[in-house]
Amino acid sequence: MNIKQTGHANLRIAAFDEDYLVPLPNVTVKGILSASLYPELSGTYYITSSNGFVSEIRFTGKGLIAGKKNSVEAKVYPASEPFHVLYTIKGQWSDSCTITDAQSGGDIETCQSGT
Repeated sequence: MNIKQTGHANLRIAAFDEDYLVPLPNVTVKGILSASLYPELSGTYYITSSNGFVSEIRFTGKGLIAGKKNSVEAKVYPASEPFHVLYTIKGQWSDSCTITDAQSGGDIETCQSGT
């Protein structure tokens, strides 16, 4: 089952005086044949911020042969310099993701689902 969403959400973080334009991702419900349903996001999305940065997020999932379910890769860069990546994020949004400083290559933090 595929759910194609259209539109954007506006997010305001008053403490930092920042606004974000967040697209709504497409969702596929998988696991129907095994009676173990789970959502899978897909596609590449761009979150633009009033502070001049862009977050490019790519959702992929488990294919028939390879991949892990709920996989995500993201990068953050200045809108004026899209090839100057500052941070990357890689992992599974339903499990754990690691945030890495793209300049040094060092891991900053690992985030667990639900924390």
